[in-house]
Amino acid sequence: MVNISHETREETETRLKRVIQDSRLVVYNDSYAFEEFPLADFPAKANPQALALVRDEHVWSQLVESNNPDAEVFAIWRFHFPEGADNSGFVGWLAMHLK
Repeated sequence: MVNISHETREETETRLKRVIQDSRLVVYNDSYAFEEFPLADFPAKANPQALALVRDEHVWSQLVESNNPDAEVFAIWRFHFPEGADNSGFVGWLAMHLK
């Protein structure tokens, strides 16, 4: 079940600052890029080291380490929240602060 917080913007800010302080941040040292392959090539081309695999009606896309200078590369990090922490709205809140 999803909990929806009913709070002011200031209360949300305070809550999410506490959540981020209590979380564990993991930063990946390598650059990552999305690599695509046709649906018919799954599972043979699926990389077991991929951080993510998603598909649409045409292709699979996998997020893999990349040294390709022509690729659109991404820096990757992740947060591990304490069990039971109310992190609702975290992604949007963090994106707003990063922009």
